[in-house]
Amino acid sequence: MVLCLVDISKSIPELNLRTPKEIDPKMQAALKTRLPPETHIHNNTMDIYGDAKGTLLRLQDLRHYHDKLDLAYSLPVYDAGWCVAHDQLCPFDTGASSRVGGFPCTDFSTAGLQAGLDGFHTPVIFGFGSKARKTKSAAVGVENVGSCPEFLVKDAFGPDYTWCIQNLLSPSLVGFDM
Repeated sequence: MVLCLVDISKSIPELNLRTPKEIDPKMQAALKTRLPPETHIHNNTMDIYGDAKGTLLRLQDLRHYHDKLDLAYSLPVYDAGWCVAHDQLCPFDTGASSRVGGFPCTDFSTAGLQAGLDGFHTPVIFGFGSKARKTKSAAVGVENVGSCPEFLVKDAFGPDYTWCIQNLLSPSLVGFDM
């Protein structure tokens, strides 16, 4: 399985670094109008663990990176989560061979707090990794800033994923209209 880190801020300089996340209702509405109707838009990456908010708080409360990683790998993962496109629980495994997503960059971005591995949002990558492992996604594109540590992404997704590329110069190379 293949794992890529995509830093779209390098290819879209005018990108607003406060672009809404998937949990943002405005972004959800935009995605619902731009994606095919059969596309699932899950509300929160951490839903893979069932209690998204509680799990995130547990991970954020841990002081050491490896404790967070160990907890993320020990948690049970679920087969379905709330889908805002269909207003119901929908499976995480949709049969798609690839998965694209990201997590808030503020912990690594020069525009953010640069808290690094101790940052408030860093544990969200573990939810994304758990989703990819659960669904056995063959290819995963992870969007974040270039200063996001490669080892963090590799740890979150596990040994079944092979790192393939650090940056894509243009999101159009992976099917996004620019």
